[in-house]
Amino acid sequence: MRKILLLLTLGAISGSVSAEIYKCLENGRLTISDAPCPSGAVCSVLSYEPQNSRPHSPTEELETLKQKLEVMQRERQEREAVYEAEQKQQNEMEALQKQQNEIEAKKQAEADQEAQIKANIKKKKRKKLEEEEEERRRLEWWLYNKE
Repeated sequence: MRKILLLLTLGAISGSVSAEIYKCLENGRLTISDAPCPSGAVCSVLSYEPQNSRPHSPTEELETLKQKLEVMQRERQEREAVYEAEQKQQNEMEALQKQQNEIEAKKQAEADQEAQIKANIKKKKRKKLEEEEEERRRLEWWLYNKE
């Protein structure tokens, strides 16, 4: 008899047990906890009730379905917010990558231009030295033939 009474008591207690589950969206990360969300986070509260505590009247069942629908709509909005945040972050990353590529291309173009300028200067110096050497040879020849 005691066992039956104990089982009935436990059944009644377990039938009335419910829990709140907190879904928190903070900085693009979704966490699920039994503790409330920190401030600044998008929060939704899910209520959990065991299957055996279903409402008995159609009105109560309709109300429960409405609540579930609201929860599902909030969850969808949260997923859409996360998706939009991820898309925004991805677009920003692509824009930054494009800027970085443009900067690197500009640096490469400047390095190529600098190398071309150095090559031209070296070429002009070589040409000037050759001209000076030719002038020196002419003067030597002239001096040699003048005597």
